[in-house]
Amino acid sequence: MGKIIEYKLFDPAGNITAIVSTPVPMDDRLQIGKKMLRQMNIEQMGFISLPNNEEDLPEFQMMGGELSGNGLASAGMFLAVNKLNASKVFFMRTNCLPEPIQISFSLIRQRTEAVIKVSIIDFSYKVRTLGDWMLLDFNGISHAVIFSELEKATVKRAKDDLSFIETTNPAQGLIYSSSTREGWEIVPYISVPAVDSFICENACASGSIALALALSIKEHKISNNSVAIKQPSGKFLNVYIEKAERSFVSLGLEVPVVYIGDGVIDLD
Repeated sequence: MGKIIEYKLFDPAGNITAIVSTPVPMDDRLQIGKKMLRQMNIEQMGFISLPNNEEDLPEFQMMGGELSGNGLASAGMFLAVNKLNASKVFFMRTNCLPEPIQISFSLIRQRTEAVIKVSIIDFSYKVRTLGDWMLLDFNGISHAVIFSELEKATVKRAKDDLSFIETTNPAQGLIYSSSTREGWEIVPYISVPAVDSFICENACASGSIALALALSIKEHKISNNSVAIKQPSGKFLNVYIEKAERSFVSLGLEVPVVYIGDGVIDLD
């Protein structure tokens, strides 16, 4: 028998995410992540460390150490499902952000479905341009926002385009974006090399943040801006850019999350 891993499975706007609660040493997380991606029908996974006392905060890290907005929303739903905090507003730490993030939620269906709002103060970013692309570097992921007809966002094109992104971040994203009759819509391709993952995700929250920032920069309206972004799943993520100072913004992200259930996997 191998290592027994306990997890909860969530659906944040279609981006199926496993959150592991079994304590796993940092050095083992990449291998655990690779095995779970190979053996399960999921798009991503992360690890949550629960506090031993009320003074400490839960800590969350994605499979490859990358930044994932849907991962954060799923971890927030994990805490809500476990009723680890009686309040509907609580805080959590993550490796990609220097300060704790605020999680709030409004239940749609008791314990199984909610809208999770992730609020981040002093979210840092850098902007680069590459032709007509806008490259946004966050702590933990770099996204290229590419304004393009979505039907042209093929796997072959994405693999070719990925080679143009130079970054030291653990993950890279290609966010093909288009304005449609329903508003802004994206097709996101995400690469996490450390776990051999390159997929067209059904939803991408950090990519939605990147598009919202790109639009705000193009429109010269960084503060007090909001945008609803349609995901490949057909669901919408809402991004609120609330305050901006130089290369930092305070933002909110609203994600519909469904709690699918608990699971156990034996990894040889």
